[in-house]
Amino acid sequence: LQTQTWSRYHLDDPGDLYSQQDGWNVAQRPPNDTGRDTSSTTTASAGPIAPNYLQMRLPGERTDEFVLLRPFVPHSGSSSSSPKKQLNAFMVARNDPAEYGQLVVYSMTEHGPDGSTQRNSEVPGPLSAHENMVSTTRLSQRLAQLNSSSGSSVVTFGNMVIVPIGEGIMYVRPIYVASEAQGSSQQLRIVVVSVGSRVGIGDTYAEALASLFPSAQITTAEEGPGDTPIEDPGDGEVVDELDRTAEDYLIDALRRYDEADDLLRNGGVTALSDYQQAVSEAEELVRRAAEALGAVPPDAPANDAGANDGESD
Repeated sequence: LQTQTWSRYHLDDPGDLYSQQDGWNVAQRPPNDTGRDTSSTTTASAGPIAPNYLQMRLPGERTDEFVLLRPFVPHSGSSSSSPKKQLNAFMVARNDPAEYGQLVVYSMTEHGPDGSTQRNSEVPGPLSAHENMVSTTRLSQRLAQLNSSSGSSVVTFGNMVIVPIGEGIMYVRPIYVASEAQGSSQQLRIVVVSVGSRVGIGDTYAEALASLFPSAQITTAEEGPGDTPIEDPGDGEVVDELDRTAEDYLIDALRRYDEADDLLRNGGVTALSDYQQAVSEAEELVRRAAEALGAVPPDAPANDAGANDGESD
């Protein structure tokens, strides 16, 4: 209810409010079906995306927290034949005790030539990210193989997860195979990641990330968990944090993703919490890699839709 309302009433100017010139819609829901041509899906067949619960680090924050996230795209009329799909903003509902109930909106902005802040209209929304993913030849081939070999099983996409990194957005989407039998569990087969128009694919998060950043020269297949993340410079001293490169951070991130997969695969009482902690640490390393490549940490949220007293509307 809050996201649907805010998509219209975030506008301050009465004229803009009625014209919806700068209005928003809740982003379109990417399709879950992998057995048909999904690259041409539009809002005519896709409803609004559902909010997702995520354990993540919000832009400008120092620690992870549990949030409910929902993205926005530019307003398009219900009868529009060409709905807009770029990401305008996303809203999070904070659920940790100290900030419980706060609604915060992060807008997609960039710095203009004169240093002013202006809207960035080049960030793909969830449906655009999905279209980028399914249009890649490698993923199309993998999906065709899964659909042809799955027999009575069903191949489906999981939730589209939005991960803010520096001033950019990374999308992560798993692909599962499950038996049609009632109560059967899903098996993770493919993970797809996307940044801008670039797409990475792998059997795990680490492999997908390595595919997205091939220049990182990842060697995690030969190195087991617990290895020293950075080579000794020769004098026995530990490499200073300020001397670390984007490649160093990515190598550590991929190793941590591998360790997360092992934790979940091995099971145990704390397997899920340990897995989530490892993934959070890996995401932080990816964020640092983005900063090392020149990304500037995002500014404070452009809009705060929640009450500062911790109560939601």
